[in-house]
Amino acid sequence: MSLQDLYRTAVIEHNKNPRNFLELENPSHQSRGLNALCGDDIRVYLSVDEDRIQSASFLGQASAITMASASMMTVQIARLTVGEALQTCDRLDQLLQGEADEALREALGELCALEGVRQYPSRIKAARLPWQAMKAALNEQQIASTE
Repeated sequence: MSLQDLYRTAVIEHNKNPRNFLELENPSHQSRGLNALCGDDIRVYLSVDEDRIQSASFLGQASAITMASASMMTVQIARLTVGEALQTCDRLDQLLQGEADEALREALGELCALEGVRQYPSRIKAARLPWQAMKAALNEQQIASTE
C-alpha cells in the first residue's frame, strides 16, 4: 500500500468514525465554521486551561473532507499549548499550499492525509474550515468562514 493510499484511508476513516464528535461540557472557547459555498456548518469546542488545550471537539454537518479534518484536528491539538496548536494550523496551511518539506510533513504526521485536496481549491477550503474555526475560537470570535 502506497503512502497516498494510507493517507486516503485515514481521511475515509476519520470521516466515517469521527473522533471527538460531541459538544464539550462547559467549553472555555467555541466558534462556528461556515462554508456557504458547499454548506459546511460546524462548531468547534475547546477547553483551554493555562494556555494548554485540554480537550477539543466538534459537531455539525459537513463534507467528508471537513469532517475528517475536524476529527484529525481535535486529536492533534488536544494537550498542545495554544501556540503549538496555532503553529500546527500554519503548518497545515503550508502543506495545503504545496510548500511542505520533509520536516514539515514529519511534524504534521497523519494530517498529511489532507494533502491530496490541494488539487481542488474548494476542497482546500473544506480542509481548512475546522482549523479556521479553532483559530476563531481562540481569538474569541463567534464565526469563522473560508470565504
